[in-house]
Amino acid sequence: LSPRATLLGVRGRSTEEGVRRWFRRFSATSFDQEDIRFEAQAFETFVEGANAAYGLDSTRTIFLGYSNGANLLAAFMLLHPHLARKAILLRAVSVLENVQDAGRSDADILMISGATDPYGHLAPLLEQALRASGARVDARTAGSGHEIGAEDIKEATNWLARG
Repeated sequence: LSPRATLLGVRGRSTEEGVRRWFRRFSATSFDQEDIRFEAQAFETFVEGANAAYGLDSTRTIFLGYSNGANLLAAFMLLHPHLARKAILLRAVSVLENVQDAGRSDADILMISGATDPYGHLAPLLEQALRASGARVDARTAGSGHEIGAEDIKEATNWLARG
């Protein structure tokens, strides 16, 4: 996506069937609300610490998340709207219930859903919540399922190139 970018990769602290996740869930579409909020707060602390430790410029940081990671990023952006100003959310859905107004977002977000993703029908609710928070959302649909493909990379690369 950005060959000269400095990369900082992080992963979730929860596990489900041996797979790392960002927060617990009860089913594929039912999420542990307390855990989401706790992990979003922990991620806020991590981002602030990384910015300070590595001298990162938060105005130039681009967040990228896929599936559960994109869901955590979306929740993070709704709960802490001033830390992430640019994000790419791949296969994200709305996981937060009863979102309270945490302030106005000034974020630019690219959301890419999959046309045949079994969870794709849940993406518009997230798009609405992000727009309601003040974020500028460019929502697109790739001709794939839940997996990431070449079309996602092309769309994200083009979106980043536009600034």
